[in-house]
Amino acid sequence: MSVPCAWSDYCADILTSNTTNATSTAASSASVASLYSAPTPTYTPLNDCPRSNNTLYTSSFATSAAGDVQVGTGLNFTRYCDVGSPLSKAQTLSTAFVYSFGDCIEVCASLNFWASDHNCSVAVYQPGGARPSNCWVGTTTTFFAKLSVKTGTDVAILDFPTS
Repeated sequence: MSVPCAWSDYCADILTSNTTNATSTAASSASVASLYSAPTPTYTPLNDCPRSNNTLYTSSFATSAAGDVQVGTGLNFTRYCDVGSPLSKAQTLSTAFVYSFGDCIEVCASLNFWASDHNCSVAVYQPGGARPSNCWVGTTTTFFAKLSVKTGTDVAILDFPTS
């Protein structure tokens, strides 16, 4: 058999190996496939509170190479530490397991950036939360004055963009 390859011996070995693997794969396809479970990373989520309390956070999307930022896109948030989540009476758009308050805000900002809007208006981060999520982002009209005190929950509220 002719093998179209500059390294004919190497290519012939690969061709033979692939034929053997295909035969053994076909023979074993009747058996049940085993499931692989990747190890769970053991990083400890970071908490920059109370240092970041009542400070402005601007998403990295505001200055990234991901594309132009459209007018009205919500990328600026004010961070509040140890307050209750306003999402209990609102619409959750997404959840994630992240390693910092900033990462959680970026989840919300990314939804706004890619949709060129400001629909995601709150990011809730619990650094002590467990998998599968310690970050919830969504839409709410609850303002900071109405948020209760809750130790261990940090909230970022969108600074609504002006056109």
